[in-house]
Amino acid sequence: MATRLFLAFVAFFSLQFLASSTPQAPEAAPAGPVVETPSYPNKFCPIMGKPISARLFVDTAKGRFWVCCKSCYEEILADLDVAHQAAYPQVETLKLKVCPVTDAPLGQQPHRVVVQGFDIPLCCKACEPDLLRDSQIHLALLANPKLVDLRNPRCPITNEAVTANNFCTIDGVLVRLSSMRVLEEVKADAAKALAKARASVAEFGALPRPKRPAPGEEKPSGSEDKRPAEKQEHAR
Repeated sequence: MATRLFLAFVAFFSLQFLASSTPQAPEAAPAGPVVETPSYPNKFCPIMGKPISARLFVDTAKGRFWVCCKSCYEEILADLDVAHQAAYPQVETLKLKVCPVTDAPLGQQPHRVVVQGFDIPLCCKACEPDLLRDSQIHLALLANPKLVDLRNPRCPITNEAVTANNFCTIDGVLVRLSSMRVLEEVKADAAKALAKARASVAEFGALPRPKRPAPGEEKPSGSEDKRPAEKQEHAR
């Protein structure tokens, strides 16, 4: 009896020793802010029917078209309606209560524009150039209403003025950039980038939201933004 008790005592303390000496896995470091770049590409090149390259796209009056090669740019621009039908064969009609550009209430017959497979209502035709100029930002905000648009005027990496359609999200906050080439630097220290973006708003003020023109002050037909369509090789 005494021998069994002694052996049980030895076994108990041996297990305690082994447990205390077993290396423990290190605790996982807390995850940093999540950086994302929302995009809504067509799956196949509307000209060649081949898989797209995520780096190649052209911005147009019907939104962004991704292509398989640069030689497809001109054919897209030559006939946007045909290109859009090929790239985005299904068009979803969005039902909104406020204009995505001005945040003004929408009337019974809003002005509508089709962008990348979405029929988007606007409070007036004057909002169309603003929607198209930052089409990818507006699509991201429409796809995820919980996103907070910081509207920072300066890039948190270069401190230069932000440019159209260059942005990322950091933990649900939409941060505008001067170029997508700075994205890796944002990811390297996302918390710092977000803090700098907030600081630029505090120092310079948020980018103003366009206002709906008063009756009779809308831009005449043909006065929309006439900048040439952008052709880009997207840096990732």
